[in-house]
Amino acid sequence: MPQIKIQQIQTDQLNPYSNNIKQHPPEQIEKIVRSIAEFGFTVPILVDGNFEVIAGHGRLEAAKQMHLKSVPCIVRDDLSAAQVKALRIADNRIADDGAWDEAALMAELAELAELEYDLTLTGWDEADLTAFDEPETEYQERQTIGTAPRMPAIERQTDDEPDGDDLADEPPEQPAPPPAGDKYPLSIVLSSGELKEWKAFKESIDERQDKTAFLKLMRGEV
Repeated sequence: MPQIKIQQIQTDQLNPYSNNIKQHPPEQIEKIVRSIAEFGFTVPILVDGNFEVIAGHGRLEAAKQMHLKSVPCIVRDDLSAAQVKALRIADNRIADDGAWDEAALMAELAELAELEYDLTLTGWDEADLTAFDEPETEYQERQTIGTAPRMPAIERQTDDEPDGDDLADEPPEQPAPPPAGDKYPLSIVLSSGELKEWKAFKESIDERQDKTAFLKLMRGEV
C-alpha cells in the first residue's frame, strides 16, 4: 500500500477533470458549502500527479465559492492513467450500492431534533424532512430514502378469473323468484325511504299486514 499523505494545495492550482461523469447541481454545491462552513474540510480532494481532480469536484467548486485559498488534498501520482480513470468511476459508483437503515436514520434525526440542531446540515432538505413526518401511505407515494420509489403490489389474475371487460358485459344478477304464494322481502321490493315509512306504518296496524297495505297508503287509498 502506498503511503497516503495529506497536503494543502492552492485552490487555483487544482484542475477539474474535463470529462467528469458526476454532475453537481447548484443545490448540492450549496449543501457542500454549508457543510464545510459547519464542520470544516473533512474529506480531502483526491488528485493525480498533475493536480487534476480524481474525486472531489463538488468540494472543489464549493471551496471556490467560499474563496478558500487552499484545500487539503491527497496526491496519487503512483496511479497509472487507466487506474485514475477507473478510480473516478469507482469512487462514484460504489457509493450507490449502499442502503439506508431507515429506522436508525429516524432515531438519529430525532435525537438531533431534541438537541435543537439544524437538521438541514445533515444533507436532507426541508422537503425530505417533511416527507419523514407524512403518514406511511403518503410517504410511499413519494420516495423512500436512498432507493427507488416503492411500487404498489400487483394482483395477478389467473386465466380462470374474468377480467374487468367480461364483468362489465354481464347483466347484474337478479334475485331468484320467490316460491309460489310467497313475497319478496320488503328490503328488496322497497327503497330505503319507503322501507322506513312502512316500518313506521306497520307499528300502527296489525302485524299480519303486508306491503299491499303500505302501497295503498302511499297512493292515498288508506
